Amino acid sequence: MQNDYQEILNNVKLIARDGISSIAYETWISQIDIFSIEGNKITLLVPSSFFADQIRPYEPLLINCFKQVIQKDCQISYIASDTLETMRFNISCR
Repeated sequence: MQNDYQEILNNVKLIARDGISSIAYETWISQIDIFSIEGNKITLLVPSSFFADQIRPYEPLLINCFKQVIQKDCQISYIASDTLETMRFNISCR
């Protein structure tokens, strides 16, 4: 499954790269990863909560790119890796 995610993400990034400047791509798109795909909901792993807020202007582009790759409409949500680390710490400390 992880290999499928990586292939999907690589294709999405290739398409997205053509739609924005190289600086925008390197700053925002290159740093995302797929956390999960459940039905038409795609959860992207991003570096921080701040990043999740700042990438929202690129959401229409990402939705369009995912639609081209997976051939269906989708919704995107975000999970911040710094939040995951906090969750893991809280779980392991109990």
